[in-house]
Amino acid sequence: MDGLKVLEIIKKINPWFKNGKVPEPQLESFRRREFNILEQDLKRLDMATLIIGARRVGKSVLMYQLIDSLLKKGIGGKRILFIQGDNPILTEFAAKENLINFTLELYQKHIIDETFNELTETVYIFIDEAQNLSAWEKEIKTLIDQKYKIKFVVTGSSSFELRRGSQNPLTGRVSIQPIFPFSFADYSRYHTNGDQRSTFQTNLDLISLKFRSSLMNGDLNTTFKATREAEPMINQYKLKKRFDNFLFYGGFPWVISNGGSVDHSRYLRDLLTTTISKDIMTQVEIRDAQSFERLMVNLCLMVGRVTKYKTFTDVLGIDERSVMKYIDYYVESHWAFLSSPYVFHNKPDSVKTENT
Repeated sequence: MDGLKVLEIIKKINPWFKNGKVPEPQLESFRRREFNILEQDLKRLDMATLIIGARRVGKSVLMYQLIDSLLKKGIGGKRILFIQGDNPILTEFAAKENLINFTLELYQKHIIDETFNELTETVYIFIDEAQNLSAWEKEIKTLIDQKYKIKFVVTGSSSFELRRGSQNPLTGRVSIQPIFPFSFADYSRYHTNGDQRSTFQTNLDLISLKFRSSLMNGDLNTTFKATREAEPMINQYKLKKRFDNFLFYGGFPWVISNGGSVDHSRYLRDLLTTTISKDIMTQVEIRDAQSFERLMVNLCLMVGRVTKYKTFTDVLGIDERSVMKYIDYYVESHWAFLSSPYVFHNKPDSVKTENT
């Protein structure tokens, strides 16, 4: 594939070069709470912003919303570059060449008509699904170290390469923002009319703060009082019914937006299968693939229950070390989360000391 073909694709996936607008199908009117954090992070040129999360949780939508925000603030369309790491044609090219380096050379020569060391205004470079591109961390590190007027925003569906500690070239040069499926608060806000969302969020934040503070302090009376104070809000927004639906459908945006009109179970199964085959098994060696997949089924059956690793060794017939390693892989791919038991005491523990 020659440079002209790559340039043609880049122009096609960056229509704002010409018209200064993000296509409507790429945008979602509902903005997650993480949007404000990411928007503020655009000002930091010394750090790349890394958005990580499972597939289909809305990382790309957040990118397009950030691009749309920049355009509406008057940033020129040509000063915003979007590189689609999962574009099949670009991915094929990336298998032979360093796509990021090649694309940035084309961008400087044919789009902005200036080199990065000549920049007087900030250029924003968005790289979606970066885990599909080779040496992307090194390319970004090199450009950040040169202190060019460039802001990098990167998304990835896997944390394996991103959390290698000192081996990662971007250590100390990246701000990580995890994105999860919708929380119940997000789910409820999504289903609240647009003009009421701000009021709903304000009231929810106040109640949550009071409830969390009293619970952490072991003040059960205040906790109970906060619960009673929340009842009018629960009734007004029909939160009990929404919570039942949330538990049934989960928090993946596509499932939520389509409601009961789709086979969400099949969608989630296909999503998990894709995650295992493309995000996990391509990054780590798994000797017993069947046990690895069965482990997720058993983890789902144990949600909300205290369990031990040995429970899974007996069921799956594999050693405890493998169970721990496999669970860690699911955590790294954002399909599982570990929660330790928490117990608080009403009274502080007494401390005994020996007389001297």
